[in-house]
Amino acid sequence: MSERETVDHLGRIEQLELKDALIMSFDLETTGVNPREARIVQIGVSYFYQGRPLQRRQELVNPLIPIPPGASEVHKITDDMVRDKPPFSALMKRLKPHFFGEVFPELPPPLITGYNIASYDLPLFEAELERAGADWSLKGAPFVDLYSVVKWHLRHLPNRKLTTACERFGIELDNAHNALADAHASGQLMGSLIASGYLPPKVADAIKHSHEIDARAEAEYRDYKHWLYHDRQSGELLLGTKKKMGAPLSSVDPGYVDFILNKVDDLPPKVRSIFEAFVRGER
Repeated sequence: MSERETVDHLGRIEQLELKDALIMSFDLETTGVNPREARIVQIGVSYFYQGRPLQRRQELVNPLIPIPPGASEVHKITDDMVRDKPPFSALMKRLKPHFFGEVFPELPPPLITGYNIASYDLPLFEAELERAGADWSLKGAPFVDLYSVVKWHLRHLPNRKLTTACERFGIELDNAHNALADAHASGQLMGSLIASGYLPPKVADAIKHSHEIDARAEAEYRDYKHWLYHDRQSGELLLGTKKKMGAPLSSVDPGYVDFILNKVDDLPPKVRSIFEAFVRGER
């Protein structure tokens, strides 16, 4: 195959204010959890510009393989619902203009967003393009993964689900795991994250920040798992356990920490060392 066309419009949007960028929020529902093997059964796209929704689109897709019952249980899409729908290969030409900025030619090309798209939706979509022999690729497409923003800046939430993040900002998501509902809610969530100051105002800075905090969150998790995390402003160590979520370690009863030390055998070494020092009074 000749070299595939890639999305290369970052240079045209990187100096824009986020509020002036065309936001294309997208979501996939699929047959499984492995982005290299799963097949798309539903695509949802929701556009936002200057805080206003512009357009919503949704397509059911025939994955050409049976949809596992477990997947159907999550997104409610069954084999019968997609039997007469087009396969991905028949849709990819229709989908291309969305990613290449041709749907709204009078506006800047889009900044892509969504929830957990870096590790799931984008690589899964790319795998589908490769299987279908597409002459274009998403590699190089500018994106901000809102999951990265939430897991870093809103670490104190009880979980990282899109529904929980939306609840935090009063965003309605009544039909979770429907591609269009999730895409639209993610677009609204991005607006809330921008307004709350969790994303820098410029497109280029927002992209860079989302990638950097994703790496920092992963490094923090490697050290502490769910037990500890640092306050994002002061750097103070906070507890990440459900019972004491967000409490400064310095304010916790040493007896509680000692209980964890004696009860939990598989504490990460760094956490055990910090807890032991705390119990000894080395604050």
